[in-house]
Amino acid sequence: MKFARLLIFILAFQVNLRVKAVSDATPVGDPENCWTQAEGRCDVQAGRRPLRLKSAGLELWAEGESLLSRDSTQWRFLKGSVRASGEKTSELSFPQGKLLSQGGEFWILEDGPRFVARAVRGSLRVEVRDGRELNVPEGLEVWIGPMSTSGQIAHGVPTLIPLEDHLKRWSRLGDLPREKFVQEAKELKERWKGREQSSSDLYQRVADRHLASIAEEKEKKAERERRQKAERDRFRRLLYERAFER
Repeated sequence: MKFARLLIFILAFQVNLRVKAVSDATPVGDPENCWTQAEGRCDVQAGRRPLRLKSAGLELWAEGESLLSRDSTQWRFLKGSVRASGEKTSELSFPQGKLLSQGGEFWILEDGPRFVARAVRGSLRVEVRDGRELNVPEGLEVWIGPMSTSGQIAHGVPTLIPLEDHLKRWSRLGDLPREKFVQEAKELKERWKGREQSSSDLYQRVADRHLASIAEEKEKKAERERRQKAERDRFRRLLYERAFER
């Protein structure tokens, strides 16, 4: 019910902002200019230009038309895409859970009905709304899908962040001079050199767990069949004994 109200809020607020910002490249907020204040309730949608925001221990860059909400001091990501950077422990909520970082840089992207969490510098932990936790090593991303009717949220296995797509998104933010951006992009490529092994190790662990689960299920099935056979044998003996007792 709470999530349904959130969706209604997003739709109503976005329609209102689109009407106001048709010809405006600047952000639009409710209350007006609330994003310029350090704290207090605020709902804001970035204009055509990226929007820079600050939260508790976290600096955010929102791509054009991204939608965020703040209750008091912490921002909550709702739509679009956001780059987040911080030197200390920080967190950022999104509709399907919460992202937790021990320091570094991460991104959260909206991708249709899914959200994609990227661990750019430093690892990332994702606390999903259904109670599960996902660990994402540096240089990898994971998608988190909508909640099913059974109450579980689908998610993928951490995979390599597509470098070309990431650099394009980053360049659109315009948060660095061109020379500085080129330098940091090269440094990022260097940092991500070993991520193929991290991804491979993760896939191997997932595969091992899957195989172990299959083996466990086979063993459970075999045990059920043994118990059922023993029960049938006992029943047949019982019928046999009763027949001869007559």
